[in-house]
Amino acid sequence: MGSSIFSGDSKGKESFSDRPSPLDFDNFIPWLCIEMQVPHLVTVKKKNQEKYVRTERRTSSSRCKSMRSLSMKPKVDEESTKRGLTSASNTVVTRSSLVDSSIVPITAYYDPHGHLTEIAITVCSFPLHRKVIQAINVCVPFHSFLTKLVIRKGCLDYLLVYEVGKLLPHSNLTDVCLDDSYVPEGNYYVLLDQASDIRYLSLNRCKINDAVCKEIASRLDFERPAEKSLMVLDLGSNKITDVGAKYFGEVLRRNRHLLHLNFQGNRITDTGLGFILKSLCEFPLTSDEIIDKKRRKYEYLRRKNEVYEHCLEEVTRMQKPEKSLHSHSLHGSRHAKFKKTKKSMSNLVEESLAGMAEKMTLELLGPLNDPFDDDGCIIKDNYIYSTGNLKLCSLNVAYNNIEFPSLPRILEVLKYQFRLEKNPSRTGLVRLVLAGNYLPDFCSELDSIQMYLKDARASQIAMGALTGHPKRKTSHKHKA
Repeated sequence: MGSSIFSGDSKGKESFSDRPSPLDFDNFIPWLCIEMQVPHLVTVKKKNQEKYVRTERRTSSSRCKSMRSLSMKPKVDEESTKRGLTSASNTVVTRSSLVDSSIVPITAYYDPHGHLTEIAITVCSFPLHRKVIQAINVCVPFHSFLTKLVIRKGCLDYLLVYEVGKLLPHSNLTDVCLDDSYVPEGNYYVLLDQASDIRYLSLNRCKINDAVCKEIASRLDFERPAEKSLMVLDLGSNKITDVGAKYFGEVLRRNRHLLHLNFQGNRITDTGLGFILKSLCEFPLTSDEIIDKKRRKYEYLRRKNEVYEHCLEEVTRMQKPEKSLHSHSLHGSRHAKFKKTKKSMSNLVEESLAGMAEKMTLELLGPLNDPFDDDGCIIKDNYIYSTGNLKLCSLNVAYNNIEFPSLPRILEVLKYQFRLEKNPSRTGLVRLVLAGNYLPDFCSELDSIQMYLKDARASQIAMGALTGHPKRKTSHKHKA
Protein backbone atom coordinates (compact mmCIF):
# COMPACT_ATOMS: atom_id res chain seq x y z
CA MET A 1 0.00 0.00 0.00
CA GLY A 2 1.25 3.42 -0.87
CA SER A 3 0.79 6.69 0.95
CA SER A 4 -2.15 7.58 -1.26
CA ILE A 5 -4.41 5.31 0.76
CA PHE A 6 -4.43 7.61 3.73
CA SER A 7 -4.17 10.88 1.85
CA GLY A 8 -7.28 12.95 1.24
CA ASP A 9 -8.18 16.09 -0.59
CA SER A 10 -7.04 19.07 1.45
CA LYS A 11 -9.93 21.19 0.17
CA GLY A 12 -12.46 18.72 1.58
CA LYS A 13 -14.36 18.39 -1.71
CA GLU A 14 -16.34 15.27 -2.38
CA SER A 15 -14.47 13.48 -5.10
CA PHE A 16 -13.11 10.05 -5.91
CA SER A 17 -9.75 10.92 -4.35
CA ASP A 18 -11.37 11.52 -0.95
CA ARG A 19 -10.75 8.69 1.45
CA PRO A 20 -13.93 7.25 2.99
CA SER A 21 -13.89 6.53 6.69
CA PRO A 22 -13.00 2.95 7.68
CA LEU A 23 -16.19 2.99 9.73
CA ASP A 24 -18.08 3.20 6.44
CA PHE A 25 -17.24 -0.37 5.50
CA ASP A 26 -19.49 -0.52 2.43
CA ASN A 27 -17.70 2.35 0.67
CA PHE A 28 -14.25 2.07 2.21
CA ILE A 29 -13.51 -1.51 1.09
CA PRO A 30 -14.19 -0.94 -2.66
CA TRP A 31 -12.19 2.31 -2.51
CA LEU A 32 -9.25 0.68 -0.73
CA CYS A 33 -9.22 -2.30 -3.10
CA ILE A 34 -8.94 0.11 -6.05
CA GLU A 35 -6.10 1.97 -4.34
CA MET A 36 -4.35 -1.35 -3.71
CA GLN A 37 -4.82 -2.26 -7.38
CA VAL A 38 -6.84 -5.41 -6.74
CA PRO A 39 -7.29 -7.09 -10.14
CA HIS A 40 -11.00 -7.70 -9.52
CA LEU A 41 -14.00 -5.47 -8.85
CA VAL A 42 -15.13 -5.63 -5.23
CA THR A 43 -18.73 -4.85 -4.29
CA VAL A 44 -20.20 -4.78 -0.80
CA LYS A 45 -23.85 -5.52 -0.13
CA LYS A 46 -25.34 -4.47 3.18
CA LYS A 47 -27.86 -6.61 5.04
CA ASN A 48 -29.71 -6.00 8.26
CA GLN A 49 -29.22 -8.69 10.84
CA GLU A 50 -32.92 -8.71 11.72
CA LYS A 51 -33.81 -9.69 8.17
CA TYR A 52 -30.92 -12.16 8.08
CA VAL A 53 -32.00 -14.23 11.08
CA ARG A 54 -35.65 -14.26 10.06
CA THR A 55 -36.70 -17.52 8.38
CA GLU A 56 -37.87 -17.08 4.82
CA ARG A 57 -41.00 -18.80 3.61
CA ARG A 58 -40.55 -19.81 0.02
CA THR A 59 -43.75 -20.07 -1.98
CA SER A 60 -44.43 -20.85 -5.59
CA SER A 61 -44.66 -17.14 -6.41
CA SER A 62 -41.45 -16.13 -4.63
CA ARG A 63 -39.46 -16.15 -7.85
CA CYS A 64 -41.94 -13.78 -9.52
CA LYS A 65 -41.92 -11.49 -6.51
CA SER A 66 -38.12 -11.36 -6.46
CA MET A 67 -37.96 -10.54 -10.17
CA ARG A 68 -40.61 -7.84 -9.69
CA SER A 69 -38.66 -6.31 -6.79
CA LEU A 70 -35.46 -6.29 -8.84
CA SER A 71 -37.17 -4.46 -11.67
CA MET A 72 -38.49 -1.79 -9.29
CA LYS A 73 -35.06 -1.07 -7.71
CA PRO A 74 -33.06 1.89 -9.03
CA LYS A 75 -30.30 1.09 -11.45
CA VAL A 76 -26.70 1.74 -10.54
CA ASP A 77 -24.67 4.31 -12.41
CA GLU A 78 -22.11 2.65 -14.72
CA GLU A 79 -19.29 5.02 -13.79
CA SER A 80 -19.74 4.47 -10.07
CA THR A 81 -19.91 0.72 -10.62
CA LYS A 82 -16.58 0.74 -12.42
CA ARG A 83 -15.02 2.62 -9.54
CA GLY A 84 -16.59 0.28 -6.97
CA LEU A 85 -18.27 3.08 -5.04
CA THR A 86 -21.84 1.82 -5.04
CA SER A 87 -23.34 2.33 -1.61
CA ALA A 88 -25.24 -0.29 0.36
CA SER A 89 -28.58 1.37 -0.28
CA ASN A 90 -28.42 1.26 -4.06
CA THR A 91 -26.47 -1.95 -4.71
CA VAL A 92 -28.26 -4.23 -7.13
CA VAL A 93 -27.12 -7.80 -7.68
CA THR A 94 -28.37 -8.82 -11.09
CA ARG A 95 -28.03 -12.14 -12.85
CA SER A 96 -25.29 -10.81 -15.10
CA SER A 97 -23.24 -9.63 -12.13
CA LEU A 98 -23.49 -13.00 -10.40
CA VAL A 99 -21.97 -14.86 -13.31
CA ASP A 100 -19.38 -12.18 -14.00
CA SER A 101 -15.99 -13.64 -13.15
CA SER A 102 -14.48 -10.24 -12.29
CA ILE A 103 -16.62 -9.38 -9.24
CA VAL A 104 -15.89 -10.30 -5.62
CA PRO A 105 -19.27 -10.28 -3.80
CA ILE A 106 -18.88 -9.27 -0.16
CA THR A 107 -21.91 -9.24 2.13
CA ALA A 108 -21.79 -7.17 5.31
CA TYR A 109 -24.28 -8.00 8.07
CA TYR A 110 -25.27 -5.37 10.63
CA ASP A 111 -27.14 -5.70 13.90
CA PRO A 112 -30.23 -3.56 14.67
CA HIS A 113 -27.97 -0.90 16.18
CA GLY A 114 -25.95 -0.49 12.98
CA HIS A 115 -22.83 -2.33 14.15
CA LEU A 116 -20.96 -4.49 11.65
CA THR A 117 -21.07 -8.07 12.99
CA GLU A 118 -20.26 -10.38 10.07
CA ILE A 119 -18.42 -10.35 6.75
CA ALA A 120 -19.26 -13.05 4.22
CA ILE A 121 -17.65 -13.87 0.87
CA THR A 122 -19.60 -16.66 -0.79
CA VAL A 123 -19.60 -18.33 -4.20
CA CYS A 124 -16.47 -16.74 -5.66
CA SER A 125 -15.75 -18.55 -8.94
CA PHE A 126 -12.12 -17.41 -9.29
CA PRO A 127 -9.09 -17.39 -6.97
CA LEU A 128 -9.60 -14.68 -4.40
CA HIS A 129 -6.74 -12.19 -4.23
CA ARG A 130 -4.94 -11.82 -0.90
CA LYS A 131 -5.22 -8.01 -1.12
CA VAL A 132 -8.96 -8.30 -0.47
CA ILE A 133 -8.22 -9.79 2.96
CA GLN A 134 -5.55 -7.15 3.52
CA ALA A 135 -8.15 -4.46 2.82
CA ILE A 136 -10.53 -6.04 5.33
CA ASN A 137 -7.63 -6.20 7.77
CA VAL A 138 -7.36 -2.40 7.65
CA CYS A 139 -11.02 -2.02 8.68
CA VAL A 140 -11.06 -4.60 11.47
CA PRO A 141 -9.71 -2.33 14.28
CA PHE A 142 -12.52 0.15 13.62
CA HIS A 143 -15.34 -2.41 14.08
CA SER A 144 -15.26 -3.84 17.58
CA PHE A 145 -18.55 -5.74 17.10
CA LEU A 146 -17.22 -7.72 14.13
CA THR A 147 -17.07 -11.32 15.34
CA LYS A 148 -17.64 -13.55 12.31
CA LEU A 149 -15.83 -14.10 9.01
CA VAL A 150 -17.25 -16.44 6.37
CA ILE A 151 -15.51 -17.48 3.14
CA ARG A 152 -17.67 -20.21 1.70
CA LYS A 153 -17.32 -21.90 -1.70
CA GLY A 154 -14.36 -19.70 -2.51
CA CYS A 155 -11.21 -20.52 -4.44
CA LEU A 156 -8.57 -20.09 -1.74
CA ASP A 157 -4.83 -20.60 -1.71
CA TYR A 158 -2.29 -20.91 1.08
CA LEU A 159 -1.41 -17.19 0.94
CA LEU A 160 -4.99 -16.11 1.56
CA VAL A 161 -5.34 -18.50 4.51
CA TYR A 162 -2.13 -16.99 5.85
CA GLU A 163 -3.62 -13.49 5.55
CA VAL A 164 -6.70 -14.60 7.49
CA GLY A 165 -4.40 -15.98 10.18
CA LYS A 166 -2.63 -12.60 10.42
CA LEU A 167 -6.00 -10.87 10.81
CA LEU A 168 -7.16 -12.85 13.85
CA PRO A 169 -4.76 -11.73 16.64
CA HIS A 170 -5.69 -8.02 16.53
CA SER A 171 -9.43 -8.48 15.96
CA ASN A 172 -12.48 -9.57 17.93
CA LEU A 173 -13.28 -12.38 15.51
CA THR A 174 -14.55 -15.46 17.31
CA ASP A 175 -16.13 -17.40 14.42
CA VAL A 176 -14.30 -18.37 11.23
CA CYS A 177 -16.04 -20.45 8.56
CA LEU A 178 -14.16 -21.74 5.51
CA ASP A 179 -16.64 -24.41 4.43
CA ASP A 180 -16.30 -25.77 0.87
CA SER A 181 -13.03 -23.86 0.44
CA TYR A 182 -10.39 -26.34 -0.64
CA VAL A 183 -6.74 -25.38 -0.26
CA PRO A 184 -4.34 -27.86 -1.91
CA GLU A 185 -1.57 -27.09 0.59
CA GLY A 186 -3.96 -27.66 3.50
CA ASN A 187 -2.43 -24.98 5.72
CA TYR A 188 -5.62 -24.33 7.68
CA TYR A 189 -3.59 -24.79 10.85
CA VAL A 190 -2.05 -21.31 10.45
CA LEU A 191 -5.36 -19.96 11.78
CA LEU A 192 -4.41 -21.50 15.15
CA ASP A 193 -0.73 -20.54 15.29
CA GLN A 194 -1.15 -17.24 17.16
CA ALA A 195 -3.10 -16.28 20.25
CA SER A 196 -6.52 -14.92 19.30
CA ASP A 197 -10.17 -14.93 20.37
CA ILE A 198 -11.21 -17.65 17.91
CA ARG A 199 -13.75 -20.01 19.46
CA TYR A 200 -15.45 -21.58 16.46
CA LEU A 201 -13.66 -22.95 13.40
CA SER A 202 -15.60 -24.65 10.61
CA LEU A 203 -13.73 -26.58 7.91
CA ASN A 204 -16.48 -28.72 6.47
CA ARG A 205 -16.00 -30.23 3.00
CA CYS A 206 -12.43 -28.99 2.61
CA LYS A 207 -10.89 -32.37 1.66
CA ILE A 208 -8.84 -32.48 4.85
CA ASN A 209 -6.78 -35.66 5.16
CA ASP A 210 -4.89 -37.22 8.07
CA ALA A 211 -1.71 -35.18 7.46
CA VAL A 212 -3.62 -31.89 7.76
CA CYS A 213 -5.54 -33.33 10.69
CA LYS A 214 -2.25 -33.97 12.50
CA GLU A 215 -1.19 -30.32 12.10
CA ILE A 216 -4.55 -29.02 13.33
CA ALA A 217 -4.55 -31.35 16.33
CA SER A 218 -1.01 -30.32 17.31
CA ARG A 219 -2.17 -26.68 17.53
CA LEU A 220 -4.77 -27.70 20.12
CA ASP A 221 -2.32 -29.39 22.46
CA PHE A 222 -1.76 -28.01 25.95
CA GLU A 223 0.26 -24.77 26.22
CA ARG A 224 -0.41 -23.91 22.57
CA PRO A 225 -2.08 -20.53 21.83
CA ALA A 226 -5.32 -21.90 20.33
CA GLU A 227 -5.80 -24.49 23.10
CA LYS A 228 -7.09 -21.80 25.45
CA SER A 229 -9.62 -20.27 23.03
CA LEU A 230 -11.03 -22.80 20.55
CA MET A 231 -14.24 -24.44 21.78
CA VAL A 232 -15.92 -25.77 18.62
CA LEU A 233 -14.21 -27.52 15.71
CA ASP A 234 -16.17 -28.73 12.67
CA LEU A 235 -14.39 -31.17 10.37
CA GLY A 236 -17.39 -32.73 8.71
CA SER A 237 -17.38 -34.41 5.29
CA ASN A 238 -13.61 -34.65 4.89
CA LYS A 239 -11.16 -37.53 4.36
CA ILE A 240 -10.22 -38.26 7.96
CA THR A 241 -9.53 -41.88 8.86
CA ASP A 242 -8.57 -43.68 12.06
CA VAL A 243 -5.10 -42.12 11.86
CA GLY A 244 -6.51 -38.60 12.13
CA ALA A 245 -8.84 -39.68 14.92
CA LYS A 246 -5.81 -41.03 16.81
CA TYR A 247 -4.15 -37.59 16.68
CA PHE A 248 -7.20 -36.00 18.26
CA GLY A 249 -7.44 -38.79 20.80
CA GLU A 250 -3.90 -37.99 21.95
CA VAL A 251 -4.63 -34.25 22.13
CA LEU A 252 -7.85 -34.75 24.11
CA ARG A 253 -5.75 -36.26 26.90
CA ARG A 254 -4.43 -32.77 27.64
CA ASN A 255 -6.90 -30.32 26.04
CA ARG A 256 -9.42 -28.97 28.54
CA HIS A 257 -11.19 -26.26 26.52
CA LEU A 258 -12.62 -27.99 23.44
CA LEU A 259 -16.37 -28.52 23.91
CA HIS A 260 -17.64 -29.81 20.55
CA LEU A 261 -15.91 -31.97 17.96
CA ASN A 262 -17.58 -32.80 14.64
CA PHE A 263 -16.31 -35.74 12.56
CA GLN A 264 -19.52 -36.27 10.62
CA GLY A 265 -19.17 -37.85 7.18
CA ASN A 266 -15.58 -39.10 7.44
CA ARG A 267 -13.97 -42.56 7.31
CA ILE A 268 -13.57 -43.35 11.00
CA THR A 269 -14.11 -46.92 12.17
CA ASP A 270 -14.38 -48.51 15.61
CA THR A 271 -10.61 -48.28 16.00
CA GLY A 272 -10.53 -44.52 15.49
CA LEU A 273 -13.49 -43.92 17.80
CA GLY A 274 -11.73 -46.06 20.40
CA PHE A 275 -8.77 -43.65 20.44
CA ILE A 276 -11.13 -40.78 21.26
CA LEU A 277 -13.08 -42.73 23.90
CA LYS A 278 -9.88 -43.69 25.73
CA SER A 279 -9.19 -40.03 26.52
CA LEU A 280 -12.71 -39.56 27.95
CA CYS A 281 -12.30 -42.11 30.75
CA GLU A 282 -9.60 -43.00 33.26
CA PHE A 283 -6.12 -43.57 31.82
CA PRO A 284 -2.59 -43.83 33.24
CA LEU A 285 -0.15 -41.01 32.65
CA THR A 286 2.92 -41.71 30.58
CA SER A 287 6.40 -40.97 31.90
CA ASP A 288 6.64 -37.87 29.70
CA GLU A 289 3.30 -36.58 30.97
CA ILE A 290 4.38 -37.09 34.58
CA ILE A 291 7.64 -35.23 33.95
CA ASP A 292 5.79 -32.38 32.22
CA LYS A 293 3.29 -32.22 35.08
CA LYS A 294 6.08 -31.82 37.64
CA ARG A 295 7.89 -29.31 35.46
CA ARG A 296 4.79 -27.12 35.09
CA LYS A 297 4.10 -27.24 38.81
CA TYR A 298 7.70 -26.33 39.64
CA GLU A 299 7.65 -23.41 37.22
CA TYR A 300 4.35 -22.20 38.64
CA LEU A 301 5.61 -22.33 42.24
CA ARG A 302 8.85 -20.60 41.31
CA ARG A 303 7.00 -17.82 39.53
CA LYS A 304 4.50 -17.59 42.38
CA ASN A 305 7.32 -17.05 44.90
CA GLU A 306 8.83 -14.33 42.73
CA VAL A 307 5.52 -12.52 42.38
CA TYR A 308 4.79 -12.96 46.09
CA GLU A 309 8.09 -11.37 47.13
CA HIS A 310 7.48 -8.45 44.79
CA CYS A 311 3.93 -7.98 46.12
CA LEU A 312 5.12 -8.21 49.73
CA GLU A 313 7.72 -5.51 49.13
CA GLU A 314 5.11 -3.32 47.51
CA VAL A 315 2.60 -3.78 50.35
CA THR A 316 5.29 -3.22 52.99
CA ARG A 317 6.37 -0.03 51.30
CA MET A 318 2.78 1.22 51.25
CA GLN A 319 2.20 0.33 54.96
CA LYS A 320 5.59 1.57 56.20
CA PRO A 321 4.42 5.03 57.50
CA GLU A 322 1.69 3.46 59.68
CA LYS A 323 4.10 0.86 61.05
CA SER A 324 6.72 3.44 61.97
CA LEU A 325 4.05 5.55 63.71
CA HIS A 326 2.98 2.66 65.98
CA SER A 327 6.59 1.78 66.82
CA HIS A 328 7.39 5.40 67.71
CA SER A 329 4.40 5.67 70.09
CA LEU A 330 5.47 2.54 72.01
CA HIS A 331 9.22 3.13 71.98
CA GLY A 332 9.30 5.27 75.11
CA SER A 333 7.47 2.81 77.35
CA ARG A 334 9.54 0.49 79.57
CA HIS A 335 6.71 -1.63 80.94
CA ALA A 336 6.58 -5.32 79.96
CA LYS A 337 2.92 -5.21 79.01
CA PHE A 338 3.58 -2.52 76.44
CA LYS A 339 6.45 -4.57 75.00
CA LYS A 340 4.13 -7.57 74.66
CA THR A 341 1.50 -5.37 73.05
CA LYS A 342 4.07 -3.99 70.66
CA LYS A 343 5.22 -7.50 69.69
CA SER A 344 1.69 -8.76 69.17
CA MET A 345 0.78 -5.72 67.05
CA SER A 346 3.88 -6.21 64.91
CA ASN A 347 2.92 -9.88 64.38
CA LEU A 348 -0.59 -8.89 63.36
CA VAL A 349 0.79 -6.35 60.91
CA GLU A 350 3.13 -8.92 59.38
CA GLU A 351 0.31 -11.47 59.05
CA SER A 352 -1.99 -8.93 57.42
CA LEU A 353 0.75 -7.88 55.01
CA ALA A 354 1.45 -11.50 54.11
CA GLY A 355 -2.25 -12.12 53.51
CA MET A 356 -2.55 -9.09 51.27
CA ALA A 357 0.53 -10.14 49.31
CA GLU A 358 -0.85 -13.67 48.92
CA LYS A 359 -4.17 -12.31 47.66
CA MET A 360 -2.44 -10.04 45.16
CA THR A 361 -0.33 -12.96 43.93
CA LEU A 362 -3.38 -15.13 43.30
CA GLU A 363 -5.09 -12.29 41.45
CA LEU A 364 -2.07 -11.80 39.21
CA LEU A 365 -1.24 -15.44 38.49
CA GLY A 366 -4.48 -17.25 39.15
CA PRO A 367 -4.64 -20.91 40.15
CA LEU A 368 -2.48 -23.56 38.54
CA ASN A 369 -3.98 -24.38 35.14
CA ASP A 370 -2.93 -27.92 34.35
CA PRO A 371 -4.84 -30.81 32.76
CA PHE A 372 -3.27 -33.16 35.30
CA ASP A 373 -3.79 -31.08 38.44
CA ASP A 374 -4.63 -32.58 41.82
CA ASP A 375 -8.37 -32.48 41.13
CA GLY A 376 -7.93 -34.28 37.80
CA CYS A 377 -5.65 -37.10 38.94
CA ILE A 378 -5.81 -40.03 41.32
CA ILE A 379 -3.24 -42.50 42.69
CA LYS A 380 -3.88 -46.20 42.24
CA ASP A 381 -1.30 -48.85 43.03
CA ASN A 382 1.34 -46.14 43.53
CA TYR A 383 0.80 -44.84 40.01
CA ILE A 384 -0.80 -41.63 38.76
CA TYR A 385 -3.99 -41.88 36.71
CA SER A 386 -5.97 -39.10 35.07
CA THR A 387 -9.73 -39.00 35.56
CA GLY A 388 -10.06 -38.30 31.83
CA ASN A 389 -11.33 -35.47 29.69
CA LEU A 390 -14.62 -34.30 31.19
CA LYS A 391 -14.65 -31.03 29.24
CA LEU A 392 -15.68 -32.41 25.85
CA CYS A 393 -19.47 -32.48 26.03
CA SER A 394 -20.50 -32.96 22.38
CA LEU A 395 -19.19 -35.47 19.83
CA ASN A 396 -20.59 -36.02 16.34
CA VAL A 397 -19.42 -39.15 14.52
CA ALA A 398 -22.45 -39.62 12.30
CA TYR A 399 -22.11 -41.20 8.85
CA ASN A 400 -18.79 -42.92 9.45
CA ASN A 401 -17.89 -46.63 9.45
CA ILE A 402 -18.72 -47.32 13.10
CA GLU A 403 -20.25 -50.70 13.95
CA PHE A 404 -21.78 -52.48 16.93
CA PRO A 405 -18.52 -53.18 18.89
CA SER A 406 -18.27 -49.45 19.68
CA LEU A 407 -21.57 -49.39 21.58
CA PRO A 408 -20.31 -51.27 24.70
CA ARG A 409 -17.26 -48.96 24.80
CA ILE A 410 -19.44 -45.86 24.62
CA LEU A 411 -21.70 -47.24 27.31
CA GLU A 412 -18.71 -47.94 29.55
CA VAL A 413 -17.46 -44.36 29.15
CA LEU A 414 -20.88 -42.90 29.97
CA LYS A 415 -21.21 -45.08 33.06
CA TYR A 416 -17.77 -44.04 34.25
CA GLN A 417 -18.43 -40.32 33.73
CA PHE A 418 -21.80 -40.57 35.45
CA ARG A 419 -20.19 -41.99 38.60
CA LEU A 420 -17.65 -39.18 38.90
CA GLU A 421 -18.14 -35.97 40.81
CA LYS A 422 -18.82 -33.30 38.18
CA ASN A 423 -19.31 -29.55 38.19
CA PRO A 424 -20.67 -27.06 35.61
CA SER A 425 -17.21 -26.71 34.05
CA ARG A 426 -16.66 -30.49 33.71
CA THR A 427 -19.81 -32.05 32.37
CA GLY A 428 -18.67 -35.09 30.44
CA LEU A 429 -20.52 -36.21 27.33
CA VAL A 430 -24.08 -34.90 27.12
CA ARG A 431 -24.51 -35.16 23.33
CA LEU A 432 -23.40 -37.98 21.03
CA VAL A 433 -24.52 -38.36 17.40
CA LEU A 434 -24.25 -41.84 15.89
CA ALA A 435 -26.75 -41.65 13.02
CA GLY A 436 -25.79 -43.05 9.63
CA ASN A 437 -23.40 -45.75 10.91
CA TYR A 438 -23.61 -49.54 10.64
CA LEU A 439 -25.64 -49.88 13.84
CA PRO A 440 -28.90 -51.65 14.61
CA ASP A 441 -32.06 -49.61 14.82
CA PHE A 442 -33.02 -51.01 18.20
CA CYS A 443 -30.87 -52.64 20.87
CA SER A 444 -30.41 -52.49 24.63
CA GLU A 445 -27.03 -50.76 24.33
CA LEU A 446 -28.51 -47.88 22.32
CA ASP A 447 -31.34 -47.51 24.82
CA SER A 448 -28.87 -47.39 27.71
CA ILE A 449 -26.72 -44.82 25.90
CA GLN A 450 -29.75 -42.59 25.32
CA MET A 451 -30.75 -42.96 28.97
CA TYR A 452 -27.31 -41.96 30.28
CA LEU A 453 -27.11 -38.98 27.92
CA LYS A 454 -30.57 -37.85 29.02
CA ASP A 455 -29.61 -38.17 32.69
CA ALA A 456 -26.39 -36.26 32.07
CA ARG A 457 -28.30 -33.38 30.47
CA ALA A 458 -30.83 -33.34 33.27
CA SER A 459 -28.04 -33.36 35.85
CA GLN A 460 -26.37 -30.37 34.24
CA ILE A 461 -29.64 -28.45 34.04
CA ALA A 462 -30.30 -29.12 37.71
CA MET A 463 -26.73 -28.17 38.61
CA GLY A 464 -27.10 -24.84 36.85
CA ALA A 465 -30.55 -24.08 38.22
CA LEU A 466 -30.17 -25.22 41.85
CA THR A 467 -27.70 -23.95 44.42
CA GLY A 468 -26.50 -25.52 47.61
CA HIS A 469 -27.42 -29.07 46.61
CA PRO A 470 -25.23 -31.94 47.87
CA LYS A 471 -22.66 -33.15 45.37
CA ARG A 472 -22.22 -36.77 44.39
CA LYS A 473 -19.20 -38.29 46.11
CA THR A 474 -16.45 -39.81 44.01
CA SER A 475 -15.41 -43.38 44.52
CA HIS A 476 -11.70 -42.48 44.44
CA LYS A 477 -10.21 -41.85 47.85
CA HIS A 478 -6.59 -40.92 47.21
CA LYS A 479 -5.90 -37.79 45.17
CA ALA A 480 -2.56 -37.01 43.57
